[in-house]
Amino acid sequence: EPTASVDIEGEAKIMELVKNIQVEKKLAVIMVSHFLNTVTEHSDHIIMLDKDRGFFRCGTKRDMLDGAGPGEFSISTID
Repeated sequence: EPTASVDIEGEAKIMELVKNIQVEKKLAVIMVSHFLNTVTEHSDHIIMLDKDRGFFRCGTKRDMLDGAGPGEFSISTID
């Protein structure tokens, strides 16, 4: 979680730095966070794991905010 335990101003500075590096170096950034508001604010695409229901939900920021991601798929494990 890149901005855990950081105030709002610190979060904004960190995320701006990450965005600048991403654009300059033409990189994809994978952010892991429990803070959906931070993720939706700074992401084009989102993949969420729902531990209790056992699937990933993926989509664009708008899909997630609308609650209607374009795809869901199950997670299975090999015992």
